[in-house]
Amino acid sequence: MGSLVKRLRHHNNKKTFIKYLTNTIFREAETKLDEMGYNNKHIKIPDGVTEILDKAFLSKQSLKSIIISKNVKSIGDYSFYYCQSLKYIVIPEGVSIIGLRTFDVCSSLKNIIIPKSINCVGNQAFAYCRNIKKLSMPEKYKYFIHPYCNVFECVDFKNVEITYI
Repeated sequence: MGSLVKRLRHHNNKKTFIKYLTNTIFREAETKLDEMGYNNKHIKIPDGVTEILDKAFLSKQSLKSIIISKNVKSIGDYSFYYCQSLKYIVIPEGVSIIGLRTFDVCSSLKNIIIPKSINCVGNQAFAYCRNIKKLSMPEKYKYFIHPYCNVFECVDFKNVEITYI
């Protein structure tokens, strides 16, 4: 059995991505890509993945939901940048890093839960997520909603229900 896939990365096309996966646990790469949801609207990151690299799902316009494995420890810069149809994401406890502009311009995102395990959140990580209705995050990060902090740049918090965990 090949080595486990530990990281996901952005590739310009499916063929390149399949080639990347060929030397991994995914023997039947095309089938596994579909199971992973590479071309689908709903993605579940497999348990073997520990890191989502920079730009992994950059501009995937059809992406509507993503469930991240509990084994993922970091989500790279621009990983979900400009995924404008993304409405639902589960960031599990255990993730410690959300990179720079990770969910920037995910304008359909409605609910965000930032787990207690988060140690670092990059600039503009949730910028231009203008349809947020509910936000749950550790109290130590309540400064994120301050007008001078740019984690949620261009988000109007007047109609957002905020819960500190």
